[in-house]
Amino acid sequence: MSWRDTLFFWRGEFRVDRDGAARFAGTWVGVDAGPDGAYASAPPDADFASARALRFAALANSPAPSEPVPATRTSATYAFPSTGAVDDGWQLLGDDGRVAWHGDETHDVLVDPASGVVVASGSNAFAPFVSAGVLSRRYAFGPGGSTRTLTLARRYLGAKDARAGWSLERVMREATEAIANDRVYIKNGTGGNGGGEKRRPWASRAFDARVQSRDDALGDAEARKRRRKA
Repeated sequence: MSWRDTLFFWRGEFRVDRDGAARFAGTWVGVDAGPDGAYASAPPDADFASARALRFAALANSPAPSEPVPATRTSATYAFPSTGAVDDGWQLLGDDGRVAWHGDETHDVLVDPASGVVVASGSNAFAPFVSAGVLSRRYAFGPGGSTRTLTLARRYLGAKDARAGWSLERVMREATEAIANDRVYIKNGTGGNGGGEKRRPWASRAFDARVQSRDDALGDAEARKRRRKA
């Protein structure tokens, strides 16, 4: 299974405390999703609960400074950088059969409470990445804090992939569009969303491992032309 064709599904408790601090912790499972991930579904609950599942834990001290106060917030961005120390990052099984902790240099998460969609982007020693997923139910910001189950699918990108520079807002637009256009019926829902909802925000071009979008490719070509003329 190539890492480029793998979707890394993280599932766990996403908790926001009264003071705005957020924590996301649970287990992750890799799925061979093919280049575009268009027909990939989140693994069953039993896979995440298995003793073989690898762990992750991330803590954000507070929402990004630009965010409004909780009483008026309609979305929030959290920064989850991790050091790779125990319980501060994610586990990976090495070639030697040993499990080691790794960290993300950057890991920014955007929550849309109205739709329950969550997206992220960041980078680590392996590669840049984008993520998209859904909360178990709609999120409510407020002074009492809140806890939900979050399923978040991560796709690693090439070092020169233009999508590594996309804003969280653009990743959110792509993820929301993917849900609206999803034609795959998920019998048991995804990430706790029952009733057969079609909620797979990773089935978007932001997660297509084959090529970058045509617009971005054209943009890169124009940039090269400008540099040659300079």
